[in-house]
Amino acid sequence: MLLGCSFAQAAATSYIGLELPAEGPRVPIASLTKMMTAIVASRQDLSEAVEVTKADFDTIKGTRSKLMPGLVVSKNKLLELALVGSDNRAAFALARSWPGGREKFIEAMNEEADRLGANARFTDSAGLGATNEASSRAVAVIGRELASNKKLAAFSVEQRANVGRALWNNTNMYVRTNTLSLEAQKTGFTNEAGSCLYMLLKDGKQLIILGAKNKYAEAKRLLK
Repeated sequence: MLLGCSFAQAAATSYIGLELPAEGPRVPIASLTKMMTAIVASRQDLSEAVEVTKADFDTIKGTRSKLMPGLVVSKNKLLELALVGSDNRAAFALARSWPGGREKFIEAMNEEADRLGANARFTDSAGLGATNEASSRAVAVIGRELASNKKLAAFSVEQRANVGRALWNNTNMYVRTNTLSLEAQKTGFTNEAGSCLYMLLKDGKQLIILGAKNKYAEAKRLLK
């Protein structure tokens, strides 16, 4: 029995259900990429300190961050900021500080996608490039892998994170307002990818929206 339904009217791809969605084409997924970034980065010593440098600045979209050059934070904190606040500089710092640097980190992301059988390819750790792509089924597989790590799942549904007095609010409206009970989630947006959303609900259903004009309007429709 089909437990989920796909819709194409309001978004390029939208799905809610207990089963994995059917395989489809890869499309840009924006910051949903950071789920894979977190999965790979979590497999190292997270207590290791990293100094933020200008090499971590976003040269793709020019986004900004509260992480200033010279600031020293743990990899654990960078992971938290990447998942809670979708901080691009944190994601870039995680990749840069990987053994072998960014290129090896991206290789590890793609190797992990292959291991999971996920139809996805990554070219940067923040998801800013349009060539970070995945199918809706791949997003579901990666999302469940993220949720299987209790630390990462907990980070993703924190309402806020901080470094000193600087605060990062969760980018997911449902988390900020505590209006849904979630196991894990990630949001994303670029002009190329549109509005994207992944959520694993407490009842086991996965909600996936890729390429929407408004992810929350589409989510509201799916959640009825």
